[in-house]
Amino acid sequence: MAEWTDQLSSFTDAQIERGLRQLDGEFPPSLPAFKKLCLTDDSWIAHKVFPKALPRPKADKKIVIAEIKKMRRKLESAGLDRTRSHNADV
Repeated sequence: MAEWTDQLSSFTDAQIERGLRQLDGEFPPSLPAFKKLCLTDDSWIAHKVFPKALPRPKADKKIVIAEIKKMRRKLESAGLDRTRSHNADV
């Protein structure tokens, strides 16, 4: 235990945490193997767990239709609306 304490005393908390996060397989690891894990940059690892994204917000259909109608009126007044023949129901 004293050897581990001596060897890891210069490591930062973040480095020790990085080593613990990467433990896989052999447990407990050897001191040299654990030191290597602590010093390995794991920020590039493709398989690390990412936080779950927020769910996509649900749009209120009435608001969407009202906003589309507003945009169409503006486009029509500018002579640019060419969508009427494609989506006449909205």
